[in-house]
Amino acid sequence: MGAITLTDDLGHAVTLAGPAQHIVSMAPSNTELLFAVGAGSQVVGRDTLSDYPPQARSLADIGGSMGTFDTEAIVALHPDLVLAAEINPPDLVASLQKLGLTVYYLKNPVTLDGLYANLETVGALTGYAAAAATFVASLKARVAAVDAKVATATTRPSVYYELDGTDPTKTLYQWRRHIRRSVDPIKRVGSISLRSSIPPGRRSAWEQLLVDNPQIILLGDSATARRPTR
Repeated sequence: MGAITLTDDLGHAVTLAGPAQHIVSMAPSNTELLFAVGAGSQVVGRDTLSDYPPQARSLADIGGSMGTFDTEAIVALHPDLVLAAEINPPDLVASLQKLGLTVYYLKNPVTLDGLYANLETVGALTGYAAAAATFVASLKARVAAVDAKVATATTRPSVYYELDGTDPTKTLYQWRRHIRRSVDPIKRVGSISLRSSIPPGRRSAWEQLLVDNPQIILLGDSATARRPTR
């Protein structure tokens, strides 16, 4: 197979001499994509939070749990591809590129179609384009089966989706992307009653939640799950 050139989500043209064989994953989402298309054996390093599939835990840990990566550890792994994600800021990508590393930046999808595209991209970068296409086809078939079920449903559950809004570093734009990314599959199965997150200390918002009495409450962040019951 010859050289591979793709444009990443920062608009950078990234060229590989061939399918990447020594890959460092900078985010759990990317680690799962790599293993999903069959390229797990080509991954040599992963961020601290990548713990799925279980095989990923045995890979070299390059940090990142608090946003700080061990660049020396990354360079020492001699990766021919560093797969960055939206959680990794562009200035981090630039700093890795200055070290002579090939970095591909992959945005998190906000729809299922975006997920399919990311799988196909990772498949193309790793030499598993055919496997990625097969996997995407299987996912689409499963989604179609759910869509068919939903089409005949007579009732739809109400859902409250709670995000942890306590992080001051998150901009409104970032929260909206997070919400859109999460809500797309929820709405797809027919859950149509959705609310914004409850700001800490807003008693009126919690009272409204009791009035709404949703059938399902989804916690969108681990910090939310630890919040004491009011």
